[in-house]
Amino acid sequence: MERNKVLNMSKKILLTFCATTALVTISYAKPGGGKNGEPPKEAIEVCKGLDEGTKCTMQTPRGTLNGQCMNTPDKKYFVCMPEGGEKREDRR
Repeated sequence: MERNKVLNMSKKILLTFCATTALVTISYAKPGGGKNGEPPKEAIEVCKGLDEGTKCTMQTPRGTLNGQCMNTPDKKYFVCMPEGGEKREDRR
């Protein structure tokens, strides 16, 4: 009987740990670098007032990004797009 109580308590602790870990992971996730799949705010700001094709540089958490100011494929945003970067639909 005592063994069952210990097993039930262990299961509850493990379940609580897993749920907490999942919630923390989800809370730090950022799809597309911005909110709701939008490009990062910095990528939009660096190209404000510039012409399409203008070279741009910005700092990211991964280092310096060199690119060109252009519209996103859906034409919703004018941003600094990485040079030689792959298209979003090609990513896996």
